[in-house]
Amino acid sequence: MMIIFVPKNSRATDFSYRFSSAVCRPSFLAYESTIVKICLHRVIRILLIMKPKIKRVYDPVEKEDGMRILVDRLWPRGLTKEKAAVDLWLKDIAPSTSLRKWFNQDPAKWEEFKKRYQQELHQNQEQVSLLQKHISQGPITLVYGAKDEEHNDALVLKEFLLLTIG
Repeated sequence: MMIIFVPKNSRATDFSYRFSSAVCRPSFLAYESTIVKICLHRVIRILLIMKPKIKRVYDPVEKEDGMRILVDRLWPRGLTKEKAAVDLWLKDIAPSTSLRKWFNQDPAKWEEFKKRYQQELHQNQEQVSLLQKHISQGPITLVYGAKDEEHNDALVLKEFLLLTIG
C-alpha cells in the first residue's frame, strides 16, 4: 500500500512520500478513492525535516544541532552550563530515579529498560507534549550524558516520539 502525504494547499502529485502504514495511526487517515491521503503539514515537517537528532552532551556543539535539549535527570558531570550549551533541560522527561538506578547502564537489561521507560513516558504526557511542541518549532537535538551511545534513555525517547507523533 502506498500512503501519500499531502501538505495543506497542495496536490498529491506535487509532494508525496512513500512510508510504511505502520508509521501512521488510523486517526490520521482520510480515504479518497483508492489513495490514502493524509493532510500532514505538521507530521511531514516533523518526520522528514525536523526528525530529532541525539548526541552526547560532551560532543562538540554544531550549528545544525538547533535547540539542544538535555533529557537526563542529573546534570552531566564536569560540564558548566556554558560548555554544555543546553537550551532546555527537561529532567522530568528522563527515566525515574528508581528506573535509572535499576538499569545502571547494563546492556543485559536494555530491552526491559525500554519497556519500562516507554510506560513512564505514556504516563508523562505533559512533558512529552512539551517536547513535541519544541520539535514542531524547529530542529532539535536530544542530548544525554551516558557513555554508552547504544543503550541510553535518549534513544528510547527518540523512538517513542517518532511513534507517537500526532
